Amino acid sequence: MFLNVGIGLICHPRRARATPENITAPTTDPRETFDQIRETARVLLPGVKMRRSLFWRSTAVWVAPAVG
Repeated sequence: MFLNVGIGLICHPRRARATPENITAPTTDPRETFDQIRETARVLLPGVKMRRSLFWRSTAVWVAPAVG
């Protein structure tokens, strides 16, 4: 989170007066917390490893059990 704030201040030191025209992707606040997502992933994929990444992203790593 702090890295995002720092880069934002470096790239855009002043607050924008309006949303830039080239930003058209819809956004919304998250409905689930990272902990809720991690718990659901653990139920569905036992052994999954979840970690937070930069800029509010997350990574899930799961290795399928060997068959046979």
